[in-house]
Amino acid sequence: MAAIAGSGISCRAMGMPMSFEKEQRVAEASALRDLFREQWFRLLRRVVRHERDRRREQQREADLGTAVEQIVDGTDSRLRVVGGYQKRLRRSARGLLDHLEETLATINRVTRVDRGAFANDPLVGSFFTSQARLHSLISRTAAVYDFMRSAESREGDHLYTVLMLAHKEKTVFGAAQQGNLIVRDVKQTSVEFHSHRILATASSEARIRSALKQVVFEGVIGHVRAELAKLRHSDASGSRWRATDGVDNPWTYLQTLERLLSLPRQLIWVQNSLLHIDSMGIVLPPDAVPVGNRLEFDELTIGDRPPRIVCIARIPHSEIPEPSRLELPAFL
Repeated sequence: MAAIAGSGISCRAMGMPMSFEKEQRVAEASALRDLFREQWFRLLRRVVRHERDRRREQQREADLGTAVEQIVDGTDSRLRVVGGYQKRLRRSARGLLDHLEETLATINRVTRVDRGAFANDPLVGSFFTSQARLHSLISRTAAVYDFMRSAESREGDHLYTVLMLAHKEKTVFGAAQQGNLIVRDVKQTSVEFHSHRILATASSEARIRSALKQVVFEGVIGHVRAELAKLRHSDASGSRWRATDGVDNPWTYLQTLERLLSLPRQLIWVQNSLLHIDSMGIVLPPDAVPVGNRLEFDELTIGDRPPRIVCIARIPHSEIPEPSRLELPAFL
């Protein structure tokens, strides 16, 4: 009875062997160790996650500061005389970078450009018409050969590029089938792809997408600079942008720059376009899709500039021709 009234009923008083009592203590200790281990690893995961988020935020802030300085260098470096210009531009620059990343994420196709693609992918055949045209473009782009001589090129067997080009439509007259008859001098619309430019090179998709973001960001800065120049040189009577009291004033210039950057959806957007054409580049009506080529591509627009087709291309190293000395200027 004394044992029962004490801390508990002992195993010996109940006629149980001592081994059961030891096994029970071992099981309880093991459970405590497992609980401690689980809590410890949970704490470690939280610490690691916190550190990762902290470093990511530090990198984000560093990138934002770099972006602000790029904006100032690309528009008017005299802005640095304005106290607190960095802080004032960071908010609008962050919005622009976020919008830029979201917009470019919609360009999700990587186009394989090689011998097989010319035969099997109507988009590649329409963009270049022949391998000779592609080779001509590559041969005149020194950046490709700078890349091929770099250490980065040895990280893979393919070259990733940012390709930009334009297309135009014009009215032509030619033969067309109407019912069972071939009719001459039918008014038609033809499509031509032109102004091809290779704007960046890399060894992987991740790197070329980062390069694309930088290329487009620089294009946006160039557009903003042009808009500010228009305002600066405006002589309209009563205009708030006259040089005497307007954009030539650093404070006014900074305010105007903030306003332009704070409207990122008016600065850049991407539209998915669709064309149905035949083998001769003639636009077909939608109901003629089975006998034509369906071309789907992304068009990038910066401000009031004409839209440009953006293509992320992957080209095997083995199909890159020998270089020439001529390099075409970049689009942006």
